[in-house]
Amino acid sequence: PSTPAAHWAWAPSLPAAGAVTTTGTLASGLATNIDGDSIGFAAIDAGSTVGLSAVNAISGADIAAGSDINLTGDSIALTGAVTGGASLFALGLGGAVAVNQADVAGTISIFADGNLTGTYIAGGDIRLNSNANVNASATANGGFADPSGIATQGNLFVEAAGNVVLANSAAARMFGVSAGGSATITGGNAGEDMLVISGTTASLNGITAGDDVDVRA
Repeated sequence: PSTPAAHWAWAPSLPAAGAVTTTGTLASGLATNIDGDSIGFAAIDAGSTVGLSAVNAISGADIAAGSDINLTGDSIALTGAVTGGASLFALGLGGAVAVNQADVAGTISIFADGNLTGTYIAGGDIRLNSNANVNASATANGGFADPSGIATQGNLFVEAAGNVVLANSAAARMFGVSAGGSATITGGNAGEDMLVISGTTASLNGITAGDDVDVRA
């Protein structure tokens, strides 16, 4: 049987120049890949991977994938549920990243040049990084095997140039926060250590750690 690359060998290699918009559910038995100036969708359901790449905004509701989900855009706004059988990687290279609800079997890694918001649940580790502010709920359960076959430990690391606000968040192992501005954690659980570094003030309420709690402001 022909490979996907061979099957589509006639397709020209051109830079994305136009907007891509889908309505209803865009369903595929294997991978779904979209490349456009901007991307708007209602729902994507893929048997394996989902890859969305936009020069400008990515906006939509639901994504369900059997494997990894990779999103790259100037900004990303997802108002529905994001579920996946592996990991979620999202890059907002020029603006905000907002994900209403993400629950994946693997690791979650998010970068936003603007504000980063949402609810994130991972069977692996979680890394949230923003050049502005983070306002989120995040739970890193750990145990998911990475591509090398090593089980992730359930570490949660959050870093922001501005303020960090976390609610009802947990890490199976390490829970780390670094904020250039203030750090506020309401309901936080670390299986081992918790480290909170704040450039201004730190406010913690309902915190539990299996080992050490270290707060620096």
